[in-house]
Amino acid sequence: MDDFESNSNGSDLEKERKTLLSKMRRKRVPSTDVDIHVCNGLHCYLSQELTQTLLHDLDMPTRSVQIEIRKKYQMKFSRMKAFKVKQLALQKIHGDYSRQYAIVRDYLEELQRTNESTTIKLEVECNPIVDTRRFKRLYVCIRALKKGFKAKGCSWS
Repeated sequence: MDDFESNSNGSDLEKERKTLLSKMRRKRVPSTDVDIHVCNGLHCYLSQELTQTLLHDLDMPTRSVQIEIRKKYQMKFSRMKAFKVKQLALQKIHGDYSRQYAIVRDYLEELQRTNESTTIKLEVECNPIVDTRRFKRLYVCIRALKKGFKAKGCSWS
């Protein structure tokens, strides 16, 4: 708790500070087989707060993040902590690509199930050394579009 400087103006800032402290004291949920990040710590809270700012300026320097957190919450905050908060916020903005690519096959199976004559081609690069596959490209032609092209005299199919 020595990261916080004292402030005696019992305003909304004091409420936010108490909220931050309570979030810091919460315990994390034990990890399971699935890699899930439980976001209830100080860094996660601050990254959520920073997300809107970063949407307007994705190239905001880490030093500016640090200064903004110091001003807004009146607390000492190292540059490394500011870097971590910025990285978490950017991950929330851009998403986790590896998780998104992991569910592509499920999405394609559902698309094929609901649109039976839809053409789907998924291409991946195989790496036999480490036994992994990497997404390369995806082609989807939905049944309704095929019918529309055929009706207009298009010979793509």
